[in-house]
Amino acid sequence: MLQHGLLRASFVPPRPQRELRELTRYRSTVGGERARLVNRIHKVLEDTNLKLTSVITDITGKSGRAILNALLQGEQDPQVLAELALGRMREKREQLMEAVQGMLSENHRFLLKSQLRQLDFLDGQLRELDQEIAQRLGLPSGPDDPDPRAGQAANAEPASEEAAATEAEALPAEHPEPLCAPPDRSTSLSSAQVIGILDEITGINVRIDEIVVAEVGTVVDRFPTEAHLVSWAGPCPEAKISAGKRLSTKTGKGNRWLRQALMEAACAAARSQGTYLGAYYQRLRKRMGHKKAIVALAHRILVIIYHLLKEQHPYRELGPDHADEQANEASKRWAIRRLEQLGYQVSLQSVEVA
Repeated sequence: MLQHGLLRASFVPPRPQRELRELTRYRSTVGGERARLVNRIHKVLEDTNLKLTSVITDITGKSGRAILNALLQGEQDPQVLAELALGRMREKREQLMEAVQGMLSENHRFLLKSQLRQLDFLDGQLRELDQEIAQRLGLPSGPDDPDPRAGQAANAEPASEEAAATEAEALPAEHPEPLCAPPDRSTSLSSAQVIGILDEITGINVRIDEIVVAEVGTVVDRFPTEAHLVSWAGPCPEAKISAGKRLSTKTGKGNRWLRQALMEAACAAARSQGTYLGAYYQRLRKRMGHKKAIVALAHRILVIIYHLLKEQHPYRELGPDHADEQANEASKRWAIRRLEQLGYQVSLQSVEVA
């Protein structure tokens, strides 16, 4: 079959893109190691009955590290430890005084010192990777969100693989209208320009932009349609049908690095207020629940990315009412089509609502 040209060749990205993939994937792996290390630090603190994690959301932040360093140096006065809080954390000084009253043994101090040294090492690795990736992409500097914790979410498990929605559930009857005026595609965009375009999408940050460029590239011509890209990435149902019965609609494996980044973007977009994607998630959540809605939202974000890269135009925020307007138009078309099937001729006349 290969000799007669019956097999379609697999796409092999150019060397610069393959090297960029290695860097972004390794950064995600290091971010995952950092997340697991932070969990181990939490466990040691719980063993000592220090309830810092119930007061300080990020124990590795400036306030948390200052208190931990003081504890490791032998400071035990709750008031002195609480005074080390910085910024808005100083409003919780009374809670901190109660949270630092624990029993820190020498064994616990040894474990915490070792873990904090390892944490500093991983943070240094993440900073180096950020700088190298930014240099490869031609960015003027590192990401706008240099916090190394931002990269660890890309290594988290997707919100729901087994609870993925069907294609009909994941998308409305039609895709959104074009997001802006026809583009000028006479010249190809650079990686930095593509990142600038994608960064405008709700829920997407610079790190996710970098993963998209590394995994997909700056052009999507190798994917004939948006459905090909979505199927390759994975945030879509992999319908298994036997004898006319649908046995499963779980999501397929796809590209796990890109899929995880899309899930992170979907979770951020779902929390946004006054945006098209935020309103789209709220509509889906009422019908199918949070997990399926997140998968469907990741699907929608990737569809938007496909069209932005294909048409080379900037993202235009449609607003929270656009999803409702789409649903109303779809309901109207369905009602008209149903009446026409029953043999009626339909003409619409708008009525002013008092």
